[in-house]
Amino acid sequence: MHWFSAKRTIKLGVKSLWMHRLRSTLTMLGIVFGVCSVIAMLAIGEGASREAQDAIARLGSTNLIIETVKPSDEQANSGEANTMRKYGLTYVDAESIRNTIPSVQVIVPVREIDQEARYLNRKVAIKLIGTIPWYTEVSPVRLIRGRFLSSVDLQYQLATCVIENQVARKLFAFDDPLGMDVRIYGNYYRVVGIVARLAGGQTADSFA
Repeated sequence: MHWFSAKRTIKLGVKSLWMHRLRSTLTMLGIVFGVCSVIAMLAIGEGASREAQDAIARLGSTNLIIETVKPSDEQANSGEANTMRKYGLTYVDAESIRNTIPSVQVIVPVREIDQEARYLNRKVAIKLIGTIPWYTEVSPVRLIRGRFLSSVDLQYQLATCVIENQVARKLFAFDDPLGMDVRIYGNYYRVVGIVARLAGGQTADSFA
């Protein structure tokens, strides 16, 4: 009896679907598209999350990045103009952090500026990075040729630079960049090394 009732119900359902083929098809497509959309969104979210986790792992989960923000025009024009005239972290601030927090192993000051590098009649937009020799301890870069900045460069304030391989290709083409001078904002810097930025680092062409 139960089997007969179930069979009759199935037949009625199939007959009803067949009588309203268009509506049934649209309903089925709506369900399919809805499920596919949910699956796609979940996959995109999972991929973005995994990429972010991989980038953090490559950068180093123990690294802490402190950035300063330039005051807005409203703040600069307010009564706090004197305190807003200078902003950012200083070398004294870095030493204070080192002395205050014993677990800090290394501090790397970095200043980034968008600039333009020139060599002969060629030029390329770069991200100029002012930093110190132990920058490589916390940044995902790999030395390809030459050397990185040294303590001698820092001590005597030598006009040296390290460029990324993309910059080297655009500026020097088939010439050897090592030992060449590039002009940035009217100043000349000698190329002492070429680096490649590993995945998870900045994508913009840059100097160090």
